[in-house]
Amino acid sequence: MILPVWVKPAALALVLVGAFSAGYRISNWKHDSEELVAAKAAQEAAQAVSGAAVTAIQGIKVKYITVQQHAETITRENVIYKECTHVPEMMQTLNSALEGSHGN
Repeated sequence: MILPVWVKPAALALVLVGAFSAGYRISNWKHDSEELVAAKAAQEAAQAVSGAAVTAIQGIKVKYITVQQHAETITRENVIYKECTHVPEMMQTLNSALEGSHGN
């Protein structure tokens, strides 16, 4: 059977268009899967950070005390006296307030 001259180039063009279309779809699938992986990683990182924040917040101790008729809120994790310039009587008052006694 003898085919017309234009059949072979037309068939080749169809094959090339089909191959290009398939490659384009595969490229889009790959791009979508990479975006999905990145989104999942971001979500897992956000959950880890949120969990760490909750743990850190749970470790904070809030204490309500009264010193010289003024209500103060002391939020602390670790008390560190560094280069403290209070007079000894004030340090005693502060320490007794931290211990829970009322200085009387």
